[in-house]
Amino acid sequence: MRKENLAEALRPQFSKKMGEFLSLKSEKAIAAEAEVAKLKSTLEAMADQSPARAGIEAAIESLNTGDDAYERERREEAAFAVIMLCNELRLPVQLKPRKPKAVKSTEGGAPGAAKGKRRRLDKGERERFEKAVVKLLKGGKSLNRTEIIDLTGMDGPMYTAVTRTLKNEGDIVTEGRGRAATLKLS
Repeated sequence: MRKENLAEALRPQFSKKMGEFLSLKSEKAIAAEAEVAKLKSTLEAMADQSPARAGIEAAIESLNTGDDAYERERREEAAFAVIMLCNELRLPVQLKPRKPKAVKSTEGGAPGAAKGKRRRLDKGERERFEKAVVKLLKGGKSLNRTEIIDLTGMDGPMYTAVTRTLKNEGDIVTEGRGRAATLKLS
């Protein structure tokens, strides 16, 4: 028997079982589908000129099953199951290691720092965020880390660099310690 013949003999059962395994849905996807069905039935019972119709249609469109990560995980589990079977039969098979994702570089910055290495943040971007933080804190406001990050859209390392610079220049002061710390203008 040749390898092609063996593959043809194994394909029907293999494809059937893998298809069943990969078609399973997460609990979140099942709940989202049930919610969509409920909203659609409510929408059908509603009058065409109803003001709530647009809101329900938007809610239906916004419901996300979140199965992208779950599907990827199921595919990896299926590949692992095949490898397990091959290893039990003492057939040399292993997963191809994934290449790490490349870090997107900013203009003028390093292409991507290795783990444990420092990465320089873009000076222009840092200065823009410094101005944004000072603008947020004007009027005697006192905000914590998560509020500032949410309002400005910067990431953790940028927040650290911006607040360190503003503290060193004496523009802002910290009240409190740790997670409860808030920033305000000095």
